[in-house]
Amino acid sequence: MEVSHADDWVQCDERRLAALKEIDKEEKRLRDTLNEIFLPEKDDVVRSGTNTDWLKDAADSVDVEFISHRPDRLVTRHTNDMTEKLLNLLKGAQSDVNIISPYLVPTENLMEAFRELRVKGIPIRIITNSLKSTDNLFAQAAYRFRKNELIRMGIEIYEYNGPNTVHAKTAIIDGQVGLIGTYNLDPRSAFINREIGFIMKDSNNNELIKQLESTIEKFRSNSFLVGRDGVEHNKDKEFEGVSSGKKKLLHGVTLLLPLIYNQI
Repeated sequence: MEVSHADDWVQCDERRLAALKEIDKEEKRLRDTLNEIFLPEKDDVVRSGTNTDWLKDAADSVDVEFISHRPDRLVTRHTNDMTEKLLNLLKGAQSDVNIISPYLVPTENLMEAFRELRVKGIPIRIITNSLKSTDNLFAQAAYRFRKNELIRMGIEIYEYNGPNTVHAKTAIIDGQVGLIGTYNLDPRSAFINREIGFIMKDSNNNELIKQLESTIEKFRSNSFLVGRDGVEHNKDKEFEGVSSGKKKLLHGVTLLLPLIYNQI
């Protein structure tokens, strides 16, 4: 007797439509943001200055290196030069690793690097967006898929609780190496997007690294701990301040996750 799979097709189509609506919403949000930046009102002025001289107290000995995926080739698993450089830098950590990444969806290579560091007893602390603060439900769903594994590994994880959304992508290794750029800890940055960044090395731990550490700590002060020493924390805060609509959308996106994981 032939078995009908019509119901399965209907459910898949409904999930597909829900995902497309979420994509349309994100595209509109991005378009509105770009219009605010590049098409300001008559009396508005876009100002890029922060009145901060970031290099004022930097020692002449600071080694600053610009890094990127190769500009003359498509980014693939075989040409992701920036990813390889960052992985090697991470694996070379000797004392501690401190990271902010808006999207935390580690690739298998990154998970292996984390495992190697934890076996050596090197502490890893990461700040990422909570469900409340995230602007990307696809990345959030993928992060939640990995979160418990990261916590069991012994990684200390904090979720940013606002205001707004954390978009900083930065890290400090051993208190001497600073990283700033566009690179998220996710498959898109590793294998698809053309990312850029700067590596700053200074054995004297000068003011530049201290300012970066201070910035990370400010984000941490507005975050809540979700995992430390292999134990979950603040589970009750997981959905705190999250609308029912956002929770429903997250559920729909999670159902699609196996189909889109490597595109997140």
